[in-house]
Amino acid sequence: MKIQFVRLEIQNFGSFTKLQLLDLSKLEVGVHFVCGDNQVDKRLGSNGAGKSTLLNAIAWCLYGKTSVGLKSADIKPWSKAGTPHVGLVVRLDGKRRLIERTAPNHIQLDGKEVGQDEIDRLFHMSYAVFKQTVLFGQQEPLFFDLPNKDKLALLSDVLELDRWDVRSQKAAERTRELEAKQHELNVVVMGIENAQSNNKALMAGAMRAGDEWEAKLAERLKNFYEEKRATRLELADIEKKLAAASRIAKTAAERLGEAQANMQIAQNHVRDIERKQAVELAEVRALEREAKQLKDTIGDLADTDTCPTCDQPLTGTELAKHLKIQRAKLKEIEASITEKVKPKKVDVKAHHMHQFITAKGTSVNQQTELDFRKGEVDKYTRQAIELTTRFEALREQTKEREVERNPYTAQLKTLKKQANELKTQKVTAENERAKAIRRAARSKYWIKGFKDLRLFVIEDVLQELEMVTNSILQDMGLSDWMVRYAVERETQTGTVQTGMMVSVLSPRNSKPVKWEAWSGGEGQRLRLAGALALSEVLLDHAGIEIDMEILDEPSKHIDDEGVVDLCEMLAARADQLQRRILYIDHRVIESASFASTITVTKTKEGSKLLSP
Repeated sequence: MKIQFVRLEIQNFGSFTKLQLLDLSKLEVGVHFVCGDNQVDKRLGSNGAGKSTLLNAIAWCLYGKTSVGLKSADIKPWSKAGTPHVGLVVRLDGKRRLIERTAPNHIQLDGKEVGQDEIDRLFHMSYAVFKQTVLFGQQEPLFFDLPNKDKLALLSDVLELDRWDVRSQKAAERTRELEAKQHELNVVVMGIENAQSNNKALMAGAMRAGDEWEAKLAERLKNFYEEKRATRLELADIEKKLAAASRIAKTAAERLGEAQANMQIAQNHVRDIERKQAVELAEVRALEREAKQLKDTIGDLADTDTCPTCDQPLTGTELAKHLKIQRAKLKEIEASITEKVKPKKVDVKAHHMHQFITAKGTSVNQQTELDFRKGEVDKYTRQAIELTTRFEALREQTKEREVERNPYTAQLKTLKKQANELKTQKVTAENERAKAIRRAARSKYWIKGFKDLRLFVIEDVLQELEMVTNSILQDMGLSDWMVRYAVERETQTGTVQTGMMVSVLSPRNSKPVKWEAWSGGEGQRLRLAGALALSEVLLDHAGIEIDMEILDEPSKHIDDEGVVDLCEMLAARADQLQRRILYIDHRVIESASFASTITVTKTKEGSKLLSP
């Protein structure tokens, strides 16, 4: 990724009260000297003018804290009024982006509110890496100043060295898993072998039990055949008796039917006669009532001259005539009554009643005979049913036994199948166990292998870092000086210390000396060489190309001649890497290596930038 710093905007940030713009795009490749002019307190010279505030503004804009670790709550404007605001225009792979941060902690990317995580993803650099590759703050620890553990951690951050530790840990976890699986498969194989032994014993038992079952089945079938034959003979005898009883019962039923038919005919004749007699009796009663009425009428005619029937007057001849008619009519009615009640020569009703009683007696006798015969039929029928049911049951049982399969045959088949399956399972488990053993061996190898790869990557990078560092040392006037980087090897216990050591070889010592033993100007040159070399190597491995570096007070403890060497080295570095290097210093430095001078002037109104 290519990062180009285009423009810096500062307002109400430290001593920069009014909006100040630093157009970085106008600065050509080279070293640009940033000096200060404190007009508020002239005794301080360039100190306190606001030079370092430029670095703090860039760091705060990108990460929410300054190069010395001050966060938004600690950022106060010099005028104690207004809201701190910093804007930074950059080009990321050619795309222009505007990052703005306003206190207390509002971040905007291209005018849109975002979070810090989005800015971190945008730059692909942590705060710690940024301070060791782009911005080298005043009195801030450089690479050599860091504890040995932090030196290696910085490399790990960019080179992602932790991935090898993670992979080594995963290999260890995988090894433990495979060894656990191997143990499980050992248990599985033992279990299968036990199951095979049990299966063999069960098969032997099933074969014995199967032979016994076949013998018992043959005996049961023999008994069924004999019982079925005896039942068939008994059933045939009962069926003959049932047939004979059924014929006799049929004859008795027919005779009973005839007697019942005769009884019904006689009973019907008696009923017909009784109905006819009832009709004749009714007719007689009616005639008797009519005769009585006529008699009453005739008696009344003798005593009255008016017809009691039609209320017509009767006198003389009419009365005698009328009486004659009524008496003739009464005579006819009396003759009809006499005819109807005259006794018959033959009593038909008694004759038919005798026939009914005779037929009824016959019917009773035939019913008794029929009931007896039905009882025999029912008895023989029940016996036949029982024998038939028993015969059918015997036949079904025989049929079932004839087709019944030996249960031990199926069991034996299952056991044989199980034996084959156990054999297959054992082969599979043994293959899986062998595979787990091989994989565990490979994984176990990579526990150390990934650690060795990590060390290899570190050593490869350290060799490159040594080469770049020693090259910078030569350019800084430290001829015949060399820096050595090393990490401690794996201990006998299998652990790897995470520290990285820096030692120095100089014309004055034949053996490497820890760099911490050097101080003053030599120590400062070593610090700068290590920091600049680290920046170059880290960014190269991270795939990041920057166009600007900022060094604040790099000439500390360095004499004038050393400052000249430093400026010349930085100029050559800027040209080689095509970077713009901002060189901030409180000392008045004259160097032909500077491409321009940027002055930060502090007045009562605040700090201002005077750029070319």
